[in-house]
Amino acid sequence: MRDHQSNDSLAVSRGISNGRPVPPLLCHRLDDGHAVAAVQRKHCIPMPTQAFRAILVVALLCCSGPVRSQSAVQSQSGLSSGSGSAEAVGEQQPNRPVGTDAWVWIQPSMPSRFADATRPVDAAVGGTEANGAGARLDEAFRWFPDPIRRLRVQIIRFDARRLEYVQTADQPETSVVAADRVVWAMPIRWQPGQRQAIDALVRGDDDAALRALLQQTEQRPAVWLQQWLSMAAAQAASRSGRSEIALEIVRQLDRRPLPPMVVGWLPVRWLSSSERPGGIDAQAARAALADPSDAVRLVAASALLEKDRAAASAVLARLSGGQQRPLIAALASAQMLRTMNPAQWTEDLAVNLRRVETLPLAIQMGPLSMAAERTDRAGLDSTAEDLETSLRWAPVAPHPVRPETLQMLVGGTVGGP
Repeated sequence: MRDHQSNDSLAVSRGISNGRPVPPLLCHRLDDGHAVAAVQRKHCIPMPTQAFRAILVVALLCCSGPVRSQSAVQSQSGLSSGSGSAEAVGEQQPNRPVGTDAWVWIQPSMPSRFADATRPVDAAVGGTEANGAGARLDEAFRWFPDPIRRLRVQIIRFDARRLEYVQTADQPETSVVAADRVVWAMPIRWQPGQRQAIDALVRGDDDAALRALLQQTEQRPAVWLQQWLSMAAAQAASRSGRSEIALEIVRQLDRRPLPPMVVGWLPVRWLSSSERPGGIDAQAARAALADPSDAVRLVAASALLEKDRAAASAVLARLSGGQQRPLIAALASAQMLRTMNPAQWTEDLAVNLRRVETLPLAIQMGPLSMAAERTDRAGLDSTAEDLETSLRWAPVAPHPVRPETLQMLVGGTVGGP
């Protein structure tokens, strides 16, 4: 079913600025898995909930500061399972779905005529009629991509496969969009505790943001929103130097198939450590290189790439060749570009940028920021300025690697600083 188009255009893909069509997205299919479980220590046997909560609270308090009220302490246990919370509370009104009021940013699908242009050249040359193959090829070359659309919807379900929503409360049918076309999604109205956490994240108070975000996951929101809060908590933990907590949140997130939007917010290091302090420390990263979770290994290898290139590169090479997790493989492949010296980057500049630009928009912000930094270090001032201008004034989605874009979490709109 086709989704409804909004007149409120936000960001556009890079194809708009240079006249190229949007590159095809990576295809991916992820199977359903278990709900996100409560954060627990990796090598511990199952323990009572109260005992586990006490352990995590002590770990947080040792790092972060004063004692809080008992109710606040009890809510610091991390990610709740979410298995008891429905994506939409439909029991009260069984005749129509009820979901979470949200903004969603959706990348338009590629027109079928562009697919026609991929036919063999000899077939295109043979077309002489006005509507022949040659005409379709010429029409495709004149095509410009549509902008990302910003829709106000009620999200019924949002998982690794698809987004299901209704445009209005009285809409009789549910619209469906593939998850890899969802560039961004977030609630229209944050709950008071959620807004406190988001405000702390936006102003860079990562300690306060982490505590508030973990507390909000205990309120059992819809699964997609719980993943949203958890991915933000992982970023806050990483940026505040809580490496073990950041990796544990990623580990628990990865127990359930994740939408590309969530994968794009994993605390992967994209910029050099000299440019952006914080992140996963080397000791925790080395210990996590053999973790069963692909997402944890990706995060750990990215943090270790500047300190132990051989070990990190070996992990990234294995991840990039994986067939079961296309998004993780794509990000691991993009991470390998960080190992190029300036001469190599300059020599293969067009290929490198193309590899980044063909990633799904939902996971592009980190790799694009890396590409801008590498291009600048290679002395390619003009190209680096183009990339930086695009990232600053037309970001496709908010991302912690570009702190100025986090203001979008408050207003829900895009704009330059």
